[in-house]
Amino acid sequence: MNDFSSYDKNSMDETIKEYRAFLDSFRLQATNAINSWETYKKLQSEQKLFNEIFSKKRAINTFNIIQFSLIQSTWIALSKLWDSKTRDKNNVRFSMIYTILKPNSFYLRFCNKYGNDYEDIKIDLQNKISFFVNTYDKYTNGHKKHIYTELKNIRNNYLSHANLNETLKYSHTMDELDEFYTDSIMMLEIAYSIFGVVISLSDVCDIRQKDAESFVNILRRLSKP
Repeated sequence: MNDFSSYDKNSMDETIKEYRAFLDSFRLQATNAINSWETYKKLQSEQKLFNEIFSKKRAINTFNIIQFSLIQSTWIALSKLWDSKTRDKNNVRFSMIYTILKPNSFYLRFCNKYGNDYEDIKIDLQNKISFFVNTYDKYTNGHKKHIYTELKNIRNNYLSHANLNETLKYSHTMDELDEFYTDSIMMLEIAYSIFGVVISLSDVCDIRQKDAESFVNILRRLSKP
């Protein structure tokens, strides 16, 4: 990966083009997280209903398997977005975007290109870069690092590999994971915007929430005498 600590317009422009192409791979992992997490959240919020539907029925076992599959899918999708560089592979990871945004050279490229014009856009760009960088730092080195660390451990020792000396354990709450998920989705939306591509992952979240609501409503109607 290029080092952008010193400003190089040509290498920066080429890398921006390259990163635009990479973003589709990030979007795929984000979509996987959205699909599983929004469904899981809805099922969790309707525990009373499902306890009534499945009370003393063996179907509760299948329902619990579905829920556990959803949380595992969420963990692994978020873990991929927050992955470390894999040897000899150019894998999806927020650190790629962080590395290009952290030095001031990315912002300077925009300022040098447009001079004294577009001050509002410059402020907006600076705010977006700050959000991405500060949020990344919050989870990798800041007060929310335990969630980042736990997801790495879950992925490495439980989901991707079966470590004989490890069992599944974590301390993060559902609210904390939801915050981590929400921040991750927003970081990717911002990355798209910074690199000049329009996308609304929040729309995908809304659709999946409505899908999950529809699923629950069908079960609610079917459960009525």
